[in-house]
Amino acid sequence: MGKTYPRYLPEQDFLLPPSLGEWLPENHLAYFVSDVVEQLDLSAIESVYEEEERGQPPYHPRMMTKILIYGYCVGVFSSRRIEKKLSEDIGFRVLAAGNQPDFRTISDFRKQHLAALQGLFDPSVADRVAGGDDEAGTGGVGWEQSESQREQTQGDELRADDARRKSD
Repeated sequence: MGKTYPRYLPEQDFLLPPSLGEWLPENHLAYFVSDVVEQLDLSAIESVYEEEERGQPPYHPRMMTKILIYGYCVGVFSSRRIEKKLSEDIGFRVLAAGNQPDFRTISDFRKQHLAALQGLFDPSVADRVAGGDDEAGTGGVGWEQSESQREQTQGDELRADDARRKSD
């Protein structure tokens, strides 16, 4: 009698929807970012949406803040790449709770609330992170970039992605 394999049925549907939180270890960075953002006062951002009655309901500002901060923590700055990660990366999916805002929504949220996002953190920490201080993290988070610098970075990332796809 030969070796047997564990059951492998990729077409098998789950009887109950899986909890994405169970797919990450307990001490994952996504949970840390979530805990930090839950403690932040986002009233300046949330107040913008309280008066608006036109259009579709916006994504929750807390969720949008979580995915932006997590993106910065893992080196994903481009709103297009964040959009892609929201469908491919479990950490992003957990933070977004299954929501998938498109790149324009992410970019518009960042532009509209940049000043409020900058003011969320203690100035000494923000200065150290933006400056790339090794104790606070490497490279900075990109808050201090001008619009043209962000567009250039996004363009460079898209060209690098295209080059990688062509070489595969």
